[in-house]
Amino acid sequence: MFEEDPAAWIAKPRVGKSVPYCLNDDQVRSLLEACADNWTGQRSRSILLTFLGAGLRVSELAALSMDDINLGAGTMLVKGKDSKERTVPIGGPLSGVLEGWLNLRGSFLAGETHRALFVTKFRETAPNPRSIQPGEAPGGTSGDIERQMLTPYLAAHLRHQLHEKRR
Repeated sequence: MFEEDPAAWIAKPRVGKSVPYCLNDDQVRSLLEACADNWTGQRSRSILLTFLGAGLRVSELAALSMDDINLGAGTMLVKGKDSKERTVPIGGPLSGVLEGWLNLRGSFLAGETHRALFVTKFRETAPNPRSIQPGEAPGGTSGDIERQMLTPYLAAHLRHQLHEKRR
C-alpha cells in the first residue's frame, strides 16, 4: 500500500465560473411599465428604482426608514450587514422617485406613525425583505425575475454611465 496519495501532485481541474444572467434595458423597462398605476404598483416601481438607483441589497432596502432619507442633502443612510452604516447619494431621478413615493405614502397612511419607508398595504412597520424582493412580480407580472438578474444589470448600467461621463 501507498503511504501517500500518488495523485496528490496532479492539479485538479478548475470548474469554470458562469457569467451571471443580466437583464437588459428593455427587460427593466418592461418591469417598470408592468407596475400598475395604483398604490401597490407605485410602491413596486419606487422599490425597483431605489434598488437599482442606489445599488442596495434587498435587506438594506427593507430596513430603510423615513429617518434614513434626507432629500434636502440628497442622501440616504443605509444599514447593512453587521450593523454597518453607509451614506448613499440620491441622484436626480431617484430623488424625484422618492419624493413622489413619500407624497403618496403620506396620503395613504393619513397621520399614522409608521417609520418604514416602503410600508406595505397592510401597514407593517418593518417590511420583510421577502415582501419586497424584485422576483415578487411588481404590478402582477410573471415572477421569474430574480435579484441575481437585477444586480448585474445595475453593475452594467453604472459602468455604462461611467463610460458616458468619460467621453
